[in-house]
Amino acid sequence: MTTAVESLTRFRATRAPFTILVVEDDPSDTELMLHAIEEADLKAVEGDLRLEVRATAEGALKVLSEQPVDLVITDMMLPGIDGLDLVSQIQEIDRNLPVLVVTRMSSVQRAVDAMRRGAYDYILKPVNPGDLGMRVHRAIRMSEILRRSSAFERIVRHDMQTGSLVGASEAFREVMRRISEASQVRSTVLITGETGTGKGLIARAIHEQSRERDKPFQVIDCTTMPEGMVESELFGHVRGAFTGA
Repeated sequence: MTTAVESLTRFRATRAPFTILVVEDDPSDTELMLHAIEEADLKAVEGDLRLEVRATAEGALKVLSEQPVDLVITDMMLPGIDGLDLVSQIQEIDRNLPVLVVTRMSSVQRAVDAMRRGAYDYILKPVNPGDLGMRVHRAIRMSEILRRSSAFERIVRHDMQTGSLVGASEAFREVMRRISEASQVRSTVLITGETGTGKGLIARAIHEQSRERDKPFQVIDCTTMPEGMVESELFGHVRGAFTGA
């Protein structure tokens, strides 16, 4: 059986360099931002740090289509597609990709609009190196968390789909047979067993083999639910059994 520790180890071993994409058409502002990033304390970043610089949103979108990017820093005023529309398009590509927008005090409302569209934070021009470094560092940490969570989820999903639950005993083969049967029907499934026997792994395996594999897999702690609600949530109730039923 593949454990969570083994999957996380695999993720760490195959991690790509951390890539920051800077989108700025003003050479002096670009130089200032790159200097601030280099001067920031980024020792907490695991792996290599790589910078990509583009002068237009179109160029940035091309980079996003060709390689993984972990953080985007973009000016709001760009030739062609502006920063606001770029934020919207990035959200369509990857909602988990943090975006820092850079704007002037006179255009703060545009930065607020960008955050409503999904931007992580904004920075005011003229850029203060210390402020930029702090915000970039914070965004990097957020990106690392999101990237690790996304990669680990993909590994676990792949493991479940490719049968990484392995065993040789007759009892284990019977469990795998029941997982396959349960995943093919739209029905409530009750999984029982002692603590630590892998009930959660089996539940996820059923989900990943079912037709609803692309929908959320929600884990609920039944001990936090009021008495009587668990039965109603899992097995339903008779119409009129209580008010609103």
